[in-house]
Amino acid sequence: MLSGYLDYYKDLGASQSIHSAIKLAIKVASILHRDFMFDILVVGDNSNTKDSLSDQQILLKLKNELDSDFFDRSLINTTSTTKRAPDLYTAKDGYPILAGEVKDHANALEIIIIAGTTEACSPDS
Repeated sequence: MLSGYLDYYKDLGASQSIHSAIKLAIKVASILHRDFMFDILVVGDNSNTKDSLSDQQILLKLKNELDSDFFDRSLINTTSTTKRAPDLYTAKDGYPILAGEVKDHANALEIIIIAGTTEACSPDS
């Protein structure tokens, strides 16, 4: 029973984090540029532990957010995925019993703001 709650909150937390990240990226990009798009790299964790998310799980959550009425999907130039290893505890961390265990998962969205062609082609405006 507890497992179901943990999965629910993991999924909810990931969705809320993705929503907040995209919202912040739009806010920052609109301050910096008149015309912009995003390249998004979805980074999944390759540890396959019960509390990690794969790149495909994160990509699905991203697509769900982009399909919502809140975001304009035309702002996305490209979306790609990759997998990375998580950070692991080492003896240097001061917890020798945890050495080799997952310290921090590699799950991330890397959002690159691309300035629009209007501004890039007309520096005098």
